Amino acid sequence: MAKHSNFRRRGGGPDRRPGRRVPPPDHTGQYRGYLAACRESETPVTLHLADGTSCTGTLGPCDENVISLRTEGATLQVQSSAVRYIEGR
Repeated sequence: MAKHSNFRRRGGGPDRRPGRRVPPPDHTGQYRGYLAACRESETPVTLHLADGTSCTGTLGPCDENVISLRTEGATLQVQSSAVRYIEGR
């Protein structure tokens, strides 16, 4: 059989093995970098919570389990598991 030079496997380039899963976004380090960039630039963000409420403010110190949000009158500490998504302004 002749080999075809333009043959590509489904789902990736030559360095990717077939069937190998791509890690979820929270495991790539991009999430942590996004939070750090928003915190350092003091960009106003809106936290959209799992129960449908939202809070607007600037990010304070964060870790894997807790996100700190500075609002006009208080500092809120929200569990990361309660955050649906973060919207930067």
